[in-house]
Amino acid sequence: MITHKQLSLADIFSDCKEKFENNKSLFLSLLENTINLDDLVPASFINHFYASTGRPRKYMLYAMLRALILQRIFSIPTDSLLIIFLKHSQ
Repeated sequence: MITHKQLSLADIFSDCKEKFENNKSLFLSLLENTINLDDLVPASFINHFYASTGRPRKYMLYAMLRALILQRIFSIPTDSLLIIFLKHSQ
């Protein structure tokens, strides 16, 4: 007989924390596969971001959002440190 184990938030948190501390690349790929930005970002925001008025965009919207998510995860306090972090990371 197969017994089922109920998932708990504590188990999920400890698993994510372990990956974050010991295997950053696995953690980042887990985030990329789990977080669907299409579900989070409204179409109206995307349309405004890529509107023909205003300054031309140097970076794509989702790349910017991923960088900002990384900034929060790694507790990078300033944008200039985030840029340095991204330049020296693979």
